Amino acid sequence: MSGSEVEMLVLHPLRLANTLYHLNSLGMNTPEALSTPLHQASSVTWVKLLQGQLLIVASSNAHQSTLSLWSVPALFQGGKQAAELTKCYLPGPVYRGVLDLQGNNAVFALELRSR
Repeated sequence: MSGSEVEMLVLHPLRLANTLYHLNSLGMNTPEALSTPLHQASSVTWVKLLQGQLLIVASSNAHQSTLSLWSVPALFQGGKQAAELTKCYLPGPVYRGVLDLQGNNAVFALELRSR
């Protein structure tokens, strides 16, 4: 690897870090990130972003899960006042899942664990 290639490998992440981070009042780098609480009663065990517009969230305890659908634009605009579009309940904790887009439909399979 040439010296200029090594230089590019080093400079690229440094430039990226400068765009993602800024100095706070203490002079320390902190990420500029939006954080919106979803106020789930249980631990979030699975999340999928659907076409950048919808967020599917599974929150589970040892005995059941809640599957919620959220609008991403509403989360960014409404913040703490945003509410889920719909939700359903499942008879066990969600362990993992797979999402597949088929035309205008979203098909997903979830693995539930039982105790």
